[in-house]
Amino acid sequence: MNKSDVDDMRVAESLTLPGKTLTTAFHLTKGLLACLEEQESVTALRLFSIIDKKEIASIQGNILLGRINLTVEMQPLNASIIFEPTLTPSFLVVVTRNSDSDEPLLHCSVFQMPALSLEKTFSLQAPLLKLDPEMRGEVSVDGKLVLCGQRKDQDCCVLFLIDLENGSGTCQLFPYFRHIVYVTSKEVLVSITTRGWVQSKTLKQMELDIKSYGDRHTVFDGRDDTNWVSENWKKLLYIPPSFLPTYESGLAVDRTGELAFVSDFGKRLVQISFRW
Repeated sequence: MNKSDVDDMRVAESLTLPGKTLTTAFHLTKGLLACLEEQESVTALRLFSIIDKKEIASIQGNILLGRINLTVEMQPLNASIIFEPTLTPSFLVVVTRNSDSDEPLLHCSVFQMPALSLEKTFSLQAPLLKLDPEMRGEVSVDGKLVLCGQRKDQDCCVLFLIDLENGSGTCQLFPYFRHIVYVTSKEVLVSITTRGWVQSKTLKQMELDIKSYGDRHTVFDGRDDTNWVSENWKKLLYIPPSFLPTYESGLAVDRTGELAFVSDFGKRLVQISFRW
């Protein structure tokens, strides 16, 4: 693992991780690296200090999360690690999923830092995981886990809103969405539709819509009769078809009002400023 300066790309910090790393997460402000790692046919959760170049804590052996045994056969995209978004994080979350099951489940385990002591673990039914979306997560200011995913070949995005304290959550599917990301510092979700609209929706409005129209359900598939999931999005700007993100590209959004991605035509880096 190398940490470099953006301007000259020289290696500023370096850390060697033994074994086979399945997935990693960084907390650069505090200089932390967490990883799930293969160790002699089992998996370990490990926490390192990038600054001191040493291991802080680890949990070795099989980590049982719900009905998933986190073994080396697990693919990297089926597990992720998310730090609490504070200057000094007090916990991290490990999320695993089994998309191949007849009853797909999403499993969350919360570990206290820095000792990595297990605080709680719970599972949620997640039928939309059958789409096997690419997932990325953030923890909101009020402690909710926001998991965004996209299935680009089917032009849809998936969003999980998970209450870590109560062990409950909801899932929404947005048809005709290409990308969706959560901007933690603004508490807002930003998406790009297949028609080229960049639009936003606050987390507060999202939760209000679920309360108003959800009728106490937890799964809302916008391809069916729950078209309200596509309402109350604020249009920010329009992107012409030739400048839309390639399906392989990610989407980065800055709180100051700037987004960046790699365009489909010419594979160029596109940076666009906008007003919230």
